[in-house]
Amino acid sequence: MGYDLHITRKQDWCDEEGPIISLEDWLKYVATDIEIERDPNNGRHDFLYVKHSGESQPLWWARGEVFTKNPDKETVKKLIGISHALCARVLGDDGESYSDWTTFPSPDAPPERAKSKGFFNRLLGR
Repeated sequence: MGYDLHITRKQDWCDEEGPIISLEDWLKYVATDIEIERDPNNGRHDFLYVKHSGESQPLWWARGEVFTKNPDKETVKKLIGISHALCARVLGDDGESYSDWTTFPSPDAPPERAKSKGFFNRLLGR
């Protein structure tokens, strides 16, 4: 299991409806960012954050969002920068929002609305 962060334009990253980051939007962004390269060992929607100080970090585009697994603070900082360029935001698996990489893994204060159920609880109808 892992912990994903999602760059999304939706209210909650797992909503079926809502504004998306199109593949065209993502590819236009990638073309301008020298720190991101296509992952030569994976699919055509798979990229790597190659300027990471450690190992390159994967960035995947699917279902109208960009996401990664088990990010560190450096990667979160990059995700927040990407989200600003794409007029989007960074959300965790349970809908928590991240806008300040220095406080990762603590999310921003929860929104005024009641916290939504996590993805798996929604999937299981709990």
